Amino acid sequence: MRNQDPVAVIGGGVGGLSVAYELARRQVPCVIFEADETLGGLCGTFQVPGGRLEKFYHHWFNSDYTILNLLYELGLRDKLEARASRTGLLTGGRIHRLATPWDLLRFRPLSPWNRIRLGLLMQRARRETDSLRLDKLTAREWLISMAGAQVFRVVWEPLLRGKFGPDADNISAAWFCEKLKLRGGSRDGGAREQLLYMRGGFSTFIDGLAQHLRAAGVAIHANSPVSRVATDGGRVTAITTPRETINVCGAVVTTAIPPFLKMCPDLPADYRQRLEQVRYLGNVCIVLGLKHALSDMYWISVSEPSFPFVGIIEHTNLDSPAAYRGMHFVFLSRYANKNDLFFTGSKHEVIGMALPHLRRAFPSFDERHVAASFVHRTPYAQPIVTRGYRDLIPEMTTPIPNLWLSTMTQIYPQDRGTNYAIQNGRHVAGMVAEALSS
Repeated sequence: MRNQDPVAVIGGGVGGLSVAYELARRQVPCVIFEADETLGGLCGTFQVPGGRLEKFYHHWFNSDYTILNLLYELGLRDKLEARASRTGLLTGGRIHRLATPWDLLRFRPLSPWNRIRLGLLMQRARRETDSLRLDKLTAREWLISMAGAQVFRVVWEPLLRGKFGPDADNISAAWFCEKLKLRGGSRDGGAREQLLYMRGGFSTFIDGLAQHLRAAGVAIHANSPVSRVATDGGRVTAITTPRETINVCGAVVTTAIPPFLKMCPDLPADYRQRLEQVRYLGNVCIVLGLKHALSDMYWISVSEPSFPFVGIIEHTNLDSPAAYRGMHFVFLSRYANKNDLFFTGSKHEVIGMALPHLRRAFPSFDERHVAASFVHRTPYAQPIVTRGYRDLIPEMTTPIPNLWLSTMTQIYPQDRGTNYAIQNGRHVAGMVAEALSS
């Protein structure tokens, strides 16, 4: 390689680590800059009794072949385990089990015929081979056409509204179809959902990947937010953080769009204007360590308009409480903008707002069962994928020749996930290596 200055990889989430992994594999020198004290991004972890736990709930699907291959390359595949997952739906003030087709047939909020229509919808979504053809349709239009008004009103409309708020009626059918396909494809021959999780949690994966990168000579600068991507003569020449300026031969940004635009002031105005159309939802994730389990279900979707969370995820019904010294961990997930009270409130205020709703869902729950509590927030949890979103997807190349972009906005119509972050990261790293070698 002609230029010995490294490539800057901005963002130490799974996407950024995957960029660095592929660059190192191709013997391209690189350095990672991560704003947080720890690596992992949305897959970052924190200390709990017995080990570490994800700040935001995570698992893998058995169709996530890219992550499975990477785990094999890292020598971590033997730490991966398939776990049975039980699911449910909170609607009408009651939790209904929806783990098997038999559960669906007993789902009383729908008429018998509409229970069948809901099941057929899941099957038809799995057979869809070109979901992008649905890009100009809304999820509302598509779901009503596929399963009828009652199924949409009871099951899907509250879920969409609970997550996307005022944008609920304009969410893309292509994205929603892929989300159903991914979830439906994780079922075994008996139609039971199986998910994948690692012994030791996602920190096992993040730590293993970081260890591999350091062994390959990749410098990792944590707690180093990038304040500016400097250019000279129309090309990236240096990266500035609060502590230092480092000369580089190019940069790959793996953050959300707003931080990308802020750190790259030399981008052309028309390009900036186009990317500013991409909007995000933030997420507030309350993590409760309980003395007793709430239920035997892992994932309870909330289709209850008065409930402030879209999901109740009882992590220790996927991973064993024994991994956390017998404590039961539950995630309460709320999508929100930065002005939401759950987003702006103190930890004490947020927990105080949450617990009464948990009692509504689980009448036997008592606040004295809470042994530990945590609140994690991110302003960029989910791009708002409205119909026609395909036209907003930014290219990996940018108007600056040696500046590339790899973010969750580019995986549409697929939903967010480490599998796609790795795909994108390794793909853009190949583009970088090819450009620098020419």
